[in-house]
Amino acid sequence: MRVTLGHDGWYLCDRTDQPDTEYTELPADRFFALEWIRQFCRDSLAMTALRHLGSGAPRGTPSDEDVLRLVAWRLGSGTLKARKLITAPPGGSGAQAPGETPVPFPLESRRPAAPRASKPAPDPPTLPDDTDAAAIARGQKDAARSGVPFCEECLKAKLAGGQ
Repeated sequence: MRVTLGHDGWYLCDRTDQPDTEYTELPADRFFALEWIRQFCRDSLAMTALRHLGSGAPRGTPSDEDVLRLVAWRLGSGTLKARKLITAPPGGSGAQAPGETPVPFPLESRRPAAPRASKPAPDPPTLPDDTDAAAIARGQKDAARSGVPFCEECLKAKLAGGQ
């Protein structure tokens, strides 16, 4: 008897089940099993399968939590086993040593990072190179003293006229 849970290869079986290939098994600990099995409480297909396994509940229609607790108790007692088949990673050779976990992002398959600039690029100049900043400053100060608005174009015309 095998009951598939979720989409990542986990299944529940009784202790007489002989797997076809290599597998990993959930430790037989009731409290750990309860925390692990709760990940399937929002999966309606998994809950239907778990209700079938938890049909020996003492009351009429058990709640989802009662079903999860009963299945976790059966996992903890060894009546049920939770197993996950070990499959070769896609594109891999499948020649992985037992107990060795694959590296999620191996160094040889990573792209090198783009070189970073040590300093940000300087802002482009806002005024042309032939700007007379001292004359503009004097014009702004004169305009402020006399209370008239400053107009750069007017100042340029005044300076061009020879003052």
